[in-house]
Amino acid sequence: MADPSPPRRERPGAAPAAGRGGTRWYEYLLAAVLVALLAAAVVAAAWWSRGAGDWRGETAGSVFLVAMLAVAAGAAIAFLVYLVVRASRSAGPRRDPEEDGEGRESPAGVRLLGLVLLAVLFLVLAWVHAPPPLAHALVASLLYPAAFALALVLLFDKASRAWAVKGGGVSFREWLHCDAFTILLVLGYLNLVSNADPTAYSSLFWDALHVALFVFAFWLVDRKFTRLRWLVGLAYLTLLPVLLWIWRLSEGVAAPEDLSWWSTPWPFIALGLVACAVEIIVLAATGRGEDDIDDGTAGHIVKDALFFVVYGGLLIAAAR
Repeated sequence: MADPSPPRRERPGAAPAAGRGGTRWYEYLLAAVLVALLAAAVVAAAWWSRGAGDWRGETAGSVFLVAMLAVAAGAAIAFLVYLVVRASRSAGPRRDPEEDGEGRESPAGVRLLGLVLLAVLFLVLAWVHAPPPLAHALVASLLYPAAFALALVLLFDKASRAWAVKGGGVSFREWLHCDAFTILLVLGYLNLVSNADPTAYSSLFWDALHVALFVFAFWLVDRKFTRLRWLVGLAYLTLLPVLLWIWRLSEGVAAPEDLSWWSTPWPFIALGLVACAVEIIVLAATGRGEDDIDDGTAGHIVKDALFFVVYGGLLIAAAR
């Protein structure tokens, strides 16, 4: 019996399905040319900088050259792997998302890689062009305000949502974490402007790492569903005192001689490690996969509220 359904029409100008999955020869040629030009540009720039007086020093120039070559090699390898994977895929018929009325989700790795690349480019730009006073101004006037503005936008969006697929308990836990992240970001900014000497500022990397970790932890807790986000948030709060300790060592900020143990990073680290251990036990005991839409029970709320109350008490004790 003949199929009564009408034949599927092809879009004008669409190529056959069997010819869309393979990799064409000129893509490999383009990759080879791109790698050659990139390597030649890096080598020429390094040679020119050495001939122009080596304004950053021989050691720093060598490190910069090696880093740029590593980035170029990584990009080339990633592109070639993409071509090989694409060529190895089946060339069978595929659904057309435009005709089916469906979208196509971007890979999570690509989205995160784009943000990481932006952070790396910012560090390279500041290292190449920014002396200590300008680097301090970049961090104090651009990096921290931008992260705070991003947090405010996400928090206002969260507050203006009239409905959500997450339960009330889960949303309350998210508010606890995100508010704490934002307050600690402000404290990091106050620490920068209060203790750093702009003329001798040397902690650009640690401040940039702090902001990058803040954005990642905030996004993961606020926008994702994975149950591991609570553990990541607690790990971020545990790592912050360590970053502060390293930052103060980098800036040469001496601790007072009569500093009490409660004003050191150790109480925060101990509390964070205990909270992370409890969260790992909860994850192992429940074992419900990655969907945490039911992680808003009273026990979870009380556990998080108690952690943040103790964390805030330690902050007050350290400030006094």
